[in-house]
Order: sequence, then C-alpha cells, then structure tokens
Amino acid sequence: MFRRSWAGLLGVVTVAAVVAVAQPPDKPAAAPADAKDKIIPMPFRAYMVNGPRVGKFHDPVGERELKPTIAVFVRMVPPKEDAPEYPQFQKKMGQVALLLQRLNGLVGEHVNDLFGAFAEFLWLDKDFLEDPDHLKYAEVLSGFAAQAKLDKVQVGLGKVADTPVEAFAIDPNAEVTVIGYDRLTVKYRAKFGPEPPLDAAAIDAVAAEALKLLPSVKDKKKK
Repeated sequence: MFRRSWAGLLGVVTVAAVVAVAQPPDKPAAAPADAKDKIIPMPFRAYMVNGPRVGKFHDPVGERELKPTIAVFVRMVPPKEDAPEYPQFQKKMGQVALLLQRLNGLVGEHVNDLFGAFAEFLWLDKDFLEDPDHLKYAEVLSGFAAQAKLDKVQVGLGKVADTPVEAFAIDPNAEVTVIGYDRLTVKYRAKFGPEPPLDAAAIDAVAAEALKLLPSVKDKKKK
C-alpha cells in the first residue's frame, strides 16, 4: 500500500536541555545538555525497521555501550505525497540516505575499531501503537533502509517529542542532528537543515569526525 511512498524517497539522489532539575545556589550550574565531553544519556528506544532486531523495540545506545558511535536523528516528518513540499522532502531524504550509506561503509571498513552507527527517525506524535501512522511510517522506513542497502546501520522509528529527545538535546528546529561519541562521552555534535544544509561537504565533515573516534586513527596520531 505504501510502496510508492518509500520508493520515492530515494528517487531524487539523517541533547534542547536535559529536563531541568533545581539546584541549590551553592552548586555550580550543570553543563549544557549539548556540551562536548558530556556523558551521553541512556536509553533511546525506537521501533527498529531493519537489522537483527527488525520489528522490535530496541535501544541502540545501550547496545553500543562504550564503543565509538555516530548517532543520527532525523526530524523531517513526511508530508502528504500531494503536498507542495513533498518533492523537497524527497530531496532531503536523498541526502540523509547518502549520509547513512557513507556511515554504513565506514562501519564495514572499521570492524576492528568496533565502530558503529544508527539512525532514528523522530516521526511519531504518540507512542508507537497509539500513533495512527505507525504502520505507514514503519513501512516507509523499512523500504528506505532496504533501498539504501543499509546492512550495517540500524534504523529506528521514534517520537517527535519524548524524554530521550530532550535528554539528547535534539534541536526541534534542526532537520538532522548528528552526535558522535566514544565511551558514552560526546565528542562531536552537528545540526543540519534548513541551514546549514546536509550537502556533500557536510557528509564529508561527518565522516571525518567519525574517523577521529576510532582507536586506530588515534594510535596513528600518537606515532
């Protein structure tokens, strides 16, 4: 029923503050939720549409544990296919596909570094089973992941607004948020769309930052 929707996605070729807690005046203020070197919050569960846990709710953050990881969060919710903005959505999803394909390749090339990546598409307004569009979105993303041949990057479906979204300081105005972390510590964070766009230069930049997380690359710099 939705085959045309996900096929079109690739035809044209993705921590606001932690919930505030009052602190005594004699204690220093907490670091911003999106600060570098901040410990990554856990968990961030999503409905997985590909990979070994397809069709299940899973927390890829917990799975990755202390390993170097790039996490991609996409907030562009699909408009209706007859909406004027749908062609632009297709184009932007094509760029997200290119980013994830690049990361997919890096995961395969750096197995010994235990490098990994995952993507969560924050499209649901309600909990998975309560959202009327959950089956449609799941099928759209399943086809997207299959057509992009993402065999090493897990793709999940989550809520637009949720406690983990706030904890990870995912900007509600950014279309794509990328977080690179190692040993559960944030080392890189970037936001794309509408400005700056997720273009070829941005994808190259993310890939370069991903390599900086790897033990083999760090060892070479020490020599």
